[in-house]
Amino acid sequence: MVYPIADTAVKKTKRIQTQVAAGAHVLGDDGLFLIFLLRRKRGMRIAHLLMVMVVSMLVTLTGCGGGGGGSSSRSSGDQILGAWVLDQGWEDLNGVTFYSDGTYAFDFGGGCVYQGPYTVSYANGTITTTEESHLGVCDNFSAGEISVSSFSFDEDGNLIFDFGNENGDSTYVGAEDEVTILVVAYDATAATAMENALTSLGITYLAVARDVFEAMSTAALLDYSAVFYAGGYSNDLWSRAVAYLDAGGNLLIADNDLGYGNHATAFYQNYLQANYVSDSGSDGILTGTGVMAGINPDVSPDPFPDDFTVGAEGVQIFQAPSGNAAGVAVNRNGYKAIYLAWDFDDTASTADEEAIIRVILTYFGLLAPS
Repeated sequence: MVYPIADTAVKKTKRIQTQVAAGAHVLGDDGLFLIFLLRRKRGMRIAHLLMVMVVSMLVTLTGCGGGGGGSSSRSSGDQILGAWVLDQGWEDLNGVTFYSDGTYAFDFGGGCVYQGPYTVSYANGTITTTEESHLGVCDNFSAGEISVSSFSFDEDGNLIFDFGNENGDSTYVGAEDEVTILVVAYDATAATAMENALTSLGITYLAVARDVFEAMSTAALLDYSAVFYAGGYSNDLWSRAVAYLDAGGNLLIADNDLGYGNHATAFYQNYLQANYVSDSGSDGILTGTGVMAGINPDVSPDPFPDDFTVGAEGVQIFQAPSGNAAGVAVNRNGYKAIYLAWDFDDTASTADEEAIIRVILTYFGLLAPS
């Protein structure tokens, strides 16, 4: 089944898509999600398919040491942890990921991912894995089968991994430290517009459903450089978003009904420094102010973009045709947030979408000013 992205009544005339956008496909209601992680690395594929479980502990994709130094940057007790992407060797095994909770994911391509527990012996250079479950169609999966694979690290810190078959050693490269955005795709169409802008700017992102976001710990969220939330509904009264901001996170949220449906919440009034005024006061061409000066997007494709006034600790970044605000930037109590009062995909110009995202990333300190 396709997991319902919009599970409440939607007031606006444009219906939120129930299929998940490219980058966040849901495989059913058993807690398993298919997620695309877009990377930009020289000599590697642009799109690398990862499958993760909601209940799995998300880990930072920490890179290995490079250059001619000859040693891995990981400590001796966690060298194997993280995601590793095939550089050369057995083409069937595209990537291996070892989570800190003792589970693994082996990506065999075509949507097939083996999952299960693992144990590692650094003394013997072996990893023991048990095939417990799989995602997608896996012709050779055998539930309960135990495999013992050998591993080592080369002088550049890359993982040399032998799955234990006739294909022998393969070299896997650890993901580099880089800006990575978590995109929460409640409104899949709006999320896609954000993702397209990020891709144009060469920024890595991970797209997840709202339920995945709400199930993540604050520590896991802080592994990402920022959270981009496409849509205005929360199943947990924004408690996860509030906890993330309290811990010093960077949040972009864009939705045309966020004020309409959430104007009485502390999240809206305090954390976003917004005071709701009307349901369609931002309809038309906006005027960029402050950090957005010079960007004047046409959001008239959106039938119901809210307008609001800005609280004392916020700064207006877009003025609505009504004279009120259509966007606000907040830098308070150790966190940064930007709220846009329209559905991001209803920005008429893709060039404006990219320009807005560039400024937001700069505001968050993730891009150098251009």
